[in-house]
Amino acid sequence: MRLVFGLALVVVAACGPVSTGGPAGNPSSSSSASPTAGTRSPSAGLACRLPLADFEHPVGDYATGTLKTGFVTFPGASFALDSNGAFEGPAANGLVKSIAKPYLYGEPRVATFTRRYGRWLPATVAAVSPDSSRYAYAEFYNDAGGPRSRIHVVDVVSAADRIVYDQGFYAVIDYETDGIYLFAPAIADAPNRGLWRLDPQARSLREILPENLSVDFVGSGAAWYGDLAPGDQPPISLKDNPMAQAFFKDRVIRRDLKSGAATPWFRRPGQEVRVIGVDGAGHPVVIMGPPTDAGTSTSQELWLATGPNQAKQIYAGPGSASADFVAFGSPLADIHGLWFGSNTGVHLYTPDGKFQKVSAAVGEVAGRCS
Repeated sequence: MRLVFGLALVVVAACGPVSTGGPAGNPSSSSSASPTAGTRSPSAGLACRLPLADFEHPVGDYATGTLKTGFVTFPGASFALDSNGAFEGPAANGLVKSIAKPYLYGEPRVATFTRRYGRWLPATVAAVSPDSSRYAYAEFYNDAGGPRSRIHVVDVVSAADRIVYDQGFYAVIDYETDGIYLFAPAIADAPNRGLWRLDPQARSLREILPENLSVDFVGSGAAWYGDLAPGDQPPISLKDNPMAQAFFKDRVIRRDLKSGAATPWFRRPGQEVRVIGVDGAGHPVVIMGPPTDAGTSTSQELWLATGPNQAKQIYAGPGSASADFVAFGSPLADIHGLWFGSNTGVHLYTPDGKFQKVSAAVGEVAGRCS
């Protein structure tokens, strides 16, 4: 399956009580780590179709994979492919083209379904405008100065595709009403860098965060990034890996996109932390685990951070060093709760605090369940 940077949001109730951290800002570990088992089927009570996109590829080879799109239907949790969600390519320019007409062009390996227009879009959920009428994508190319990109905006109904920016090397992390948010893609093993807001009408770019910061997620009025909290040290397991030490971050910071205020939000010394999405109230979902010298982890946890130094653990399981590792994608909020796609199936975190696997279908959540 694929992992993406962001997601679209709809309203969902805040999920359960929170535990408050101590003076150091460490979340309490008293919350239950295991999913709550019920006497009924986990999908009982659901009556909707969940769009799912799964990019299947050989290990380490993203060039020869296949994107499969379809719907998980509840109740029953059965998955069926949708032929209308197929894409041709990628072409020589790296872009794919929809099978359905009018043709839509965009990035490979990703897809989002918009119910408003009944179309599969070659873009991440985060790269679709809030009203679903447009989406943005980056077309990468090289010139004498090195790697560059063109930022496109596409009208979903007419398929009109226009280039709105062609200066520098950027990719799309989020599409909001106030503009399109871009970052500088990673080179080699370094993380992504910086954050900019593109005005697609004026075709102007404004820096939001400098290039020395790596943004995990943008949405709901905030940018989420991490750092090594003052006074903390990278874990001893990284002592022989200078690059991993340099990029290690054990703290999450919230940057308000209007005021520019930066607020420390979640901290766990010795643990690698990263925001993978937010719930309907804008609270970040943090994935956390202890890194090892091989770049893997022995365990992982998911936390819902409802305020500065306030968080509730919603999942705990084996890390990426284990054959039983669950690779979660970006969660998506709707009236049912928080949906998580993964390499083992679809999970749902409901407002009553239950985290359950509701389908064996593998892939990334590509839209609301309705």
